[in-house]
Amino acid sequence: MRTLGFLKTHRLRSKKNIDTIFSRGNSFAEFPLRFIWTASKTEKTECNIAISIPKKRFAHAVDRNTLKRRVRESFRILYSTYQIDQQIAGYKIDFVVV
Repeated sequence: MRTLGFLKTHRLRSKKNIDTIFSRGNSFAEFPLRFIWTASKTEKTECNIAISIPKKRFAHAVDRNTLKRRVRESFRILYSTYQIDQQIAGYKIDFVVV
């Protein structure tokens, strides 16, 4: 049985990896968020995410925390679908949500 939780292994924590995503990654914006990602071919299908909601766009901490919770929940639910999808099998995808 699969775990549908948002595990520590799903979090992108390394400053080196995050800097690489910002320097070489692709991005698109859907107000109020900006998504930056990189994909690389690997043996194991893997997906990691880092979430950073700026104070400039969301002045109240309540709003920032709510948005972070919603992004984490969306990722958590869609992660199981990602693992099954054959088109992206064998890729490591890293996301940063700003």
